[in-house]
Amino acid sequence: MRTLLGMPIRIGSTVFGDLYVTEKAQAQPFTDEDQVMLEALTVVAGGVIDLTRQRLEAQSHRATGETIRQINRALLVEDDPAHVMPLVLTQARRLRQAEAAAVFTTSGGEHSSFDVVAAEGVGIGALLEAARSKVLHSVSTGASVHWTDAESPSLLSEGIRDRYNSVVPVRVSDGTWAVLFVVGWIPATRVTHRYTEGVLEALGDQVGLVMDRVAARHNHDVLMQVDDRERIARDLHDLVIQRIFAAALTLQGATRLDAPPAVQDRIERTIGELDATIRDIRSTIFAVTPARNGTSVQEHVSELIDSYAVNLGFSPVLRCDEAIAEMLTESIRLALLLVVREALSNVARHAHATSAEVAVTVEADHLVVAVTDDGVGLPDQVAESGLDNVRTRARQHGGSMDLLAHTPRGTVLRWQLPLHD
Repeated sequence: MRTLLGMPIRIGSTVFGDLYVTEKAQAQPFTDEDQVMLEALTVVAGGVIDLTRQRLEAQSHRATGETIRQINRALLVEDDPAHVMPLVLTQARRLRQAEAAAVFTTSGGEHSSFDVVAAEGVGIGALLEAARSKVLHSVSTGASVHWTDAESPSLLSEGIRDRYNSVVPVRVSDGTWAVLFVVGWIPATRVTHRYTEGVLEALGDQVGLVMDRVAARHNHDVLMQVDDRERIARDLHDLVIQRIFAAALTLQGATRLDAPPAVQDRIERTIGELDATIRDIRSTIFAVTPARNGTSVQEHVSELIDSYAVNLGFSPVLRCDEAIAEMLTESIRLALLLVVREALSNVARHAHATSAEVAVTVEADHLVVAVTDDGVGLPDQVAESGLDNVRTRARQHGGSMDLLAHTPRGTVLRWQLPLHD
């Protein structure tokens, strides 16, 4: 090559490329007129390229707008928002011919796992592990990360160059991170890859919206269940228990009549059955009524004790280990409260006590509930309708229940179960 003339092709202030001409005819050198002509050609070329780029970007804008509208319409129409997530992935791949896409959740810690919510394409698990460092960096900073295949050979598609990969993190309402991961996408033109990155970040926002809608739907279902349980509990208490109690009072009035001993005995047995039925219904009410969030075990037991103060004629003393809440599962907490309820019911009905103590402690890796009264003590024969339920609950958790005499007078109900397997 003996002669060369080159000019940059500019689009505004950006250099898109260069236009070169070489080897002028008859081996003549390039002149100033040639330079002016080439400069004019670069202006024309820049204009053509800019118009082409604008047309492609306009198409991308339309496609992106339609994608967002489709996702929003699906969110409004779908009964289950989780069904919208595959649509987000399909649109993310379609927009830029991506090879694979996935949405996963993570806590963002160095050793945290990736829980895939939805995925399209082959080998998402391997691709995620290959990009693990970039994913964790993106989540830790809260900023999107975009890179080319040349920077990450493990994500390189055979025979295809200049593909891009993107990680878009979004903080969702429960405090975790939802991440949109798109592999092997192609920008419409060389100068529009940043626009596509912005599109994928917008789709990441849609992922966050879908995740929040899914969480809101779940919370709504939970609240509906809570409302149903509370309604059932109110109906049981306000309607069923009151009617049974009224029937029991009527029968108690009948015991004052001059009736044969056999009839008197039958009436007393019926009153006992009604009393046991009321206790069972109250236990059911307690079981179906959800605990208030943030209420400690000590507060629950204290409220329960206060509710029995009128029937007892005094307020029992409560001793409760402060650290016990962290050791209890929800099922053990519920069993504990039901045991205290049954014990206080027995004290109110049978003990004729003037004081009582409820102790909830931990002894040698065992939860121990001891309800002590200063009443008349144990009868010769103990009817264990309610106590049998207490003993069964202890056995279900690998524990035991004992009914003991208290010195100098009274009774101790001791219920214990292991806190660790």
